Amino acid sequence: MSDTRKILEYALTMEKKGAAFYREQAEKVEDAEIRKLFHRLSQFEQEHVKYLENKIDELREKADITFEPAAISEEEVSFASRKKGELEEESKNDLPIIRMAYLIEKDFHDFYKKAGQKAKGEKARQLFLELAAWEEKHLNYLYRMYQQLIQEFWFEMGFEPF
Repeated sequence: MSDTRKILEYALTMEKKGAAFYREQAEKVEDAEIRKLFHRLSQFEQEHVKYLENKIDELREKADITFEPAAISEEEVSFASRKKGELEEESKNDLPIIRMAYLIEKDFHDFYKKAGQKAKGEKARQLFLELAAWEEKHLNYLYRMYQQLIQEFWFEMGFEPF
């Protein structure tokens, strides 16, 4: 079995667990905007699962993979901005979950980036770097949501360090 296929199979497991994490957390979080974000992220991760399954099947049939840039096009995720003083109690309760999701996406991103740097073939390198770019988008969505909530939380406590 090729290194690329081993990496893709591990990545497939990670993406499946990521999709399940977002589905489960979407049912647990209290804030409607976070719930919406998690539903979208679950869908994105499920699209990654299908994409990786296709690449693994491709490697079973032949020795190399094809690479098509932007094979998955994820629309921008937006969420309502809140005014200072509008932080709901449920949003405070969801902050640790947002932080955990951010760290999961960071792990995915770092994994794909390293895989791309160590890949033996150019197509595999491009594929892994493309996956890293997708995960970076997810990181950015979560970071923006987290920053928005934490800054509002600080404001509510009368503490704004920046």
